[in-house]
Amino acid sequence: MVKLLTDDKTLGEDVLLCPVCKSDYVHIQSVEVITGKQATFIDSSGVKTTTAKEKLDQAKNERGTIIKIGLWCEENGHFGTLRLAFRKGNISVSADMVVAPDDLLHDIWRD
Repeated sequence: MVKLLTDDKTLGEDVLLCPVCKSDYVHIQSVEVITGKQATFIDSSGVKTTTAKEKLDQAKNERGTIIKIGLWCEENGHFGTLRLAFRKGNISVSADMVVAPDDLLHDIWRD
């Protein structure tokens, strides 16, 4: 199992780690929520909603809502998705990360 949270409480709370290199400099790039009825994708360009069958089938095959959080690691350029899905009262967490070109690395929103 990949450790995803720090044990360091200097910030007063746990911090998400990069699943590849364990860096704590991880940014949110996008959020997608897929249900059996619609999929909503949010990134720096705005909000998009679809009812495309291939998207909805993902949730139907899992028999529950799927939440995908696009992440990128500032320290080493890893890019990918943290995926949460639930079924019968259990939440599964998985991460799919790769090294990405710099032009793909941007935040969902930042002040």
